[in-house]
Amino acid sequence: MADQPRSEESRKAFRYASLAFVDAAAIVKEGITGFRVEELQDRLELTSRELSEIVSIPDRTLSRRKRQDRLPRDESERIFRLGRLADLAETVLGGQTNAVQWLKEPNFALGDITPLEMASTEPGARFVEQLLGRIEHGIIT
Repeated sequence: MADQPRSEESRKAFRYASLAFVDAAAIVKEGITGFRVEELQDRLELTSRELSEIVSIPDRTLSRRKRQDRLPRDESERIFRLGRLADLAETVLGGQTNAVQWLKEPNFALGDITPLEMASTEPGARFVEQLLGRIEHGIIT
């Protein structure tokens, strides 16, 4: 299953959160492409250094991976996790601009760290997802 887009329209249609679990597992197993890494980095308005810290891949390694065909499975999982969280934030918060701003601002409910910092681990990402769920349902946090 290739995740390389064939057109601008298909590029915009790729969303991590909307993939069926089977498709998501296959993409992670096959490895996310360097193109998708760059796309996510641009979408979240992150520097290479910021992205490398969030996904725990050294900056130089991440730069090299972007030029390679596919990332290893463990690194693909971390990129996928971040993409899934970005999709959810965009849906709940009403678009990319709001999502990026929210993901980058320190959050009281997260101990005054940013949601992106919290999302650097799987348990942290799950907590951010729960927080977004509470926001979506109007529960004050």
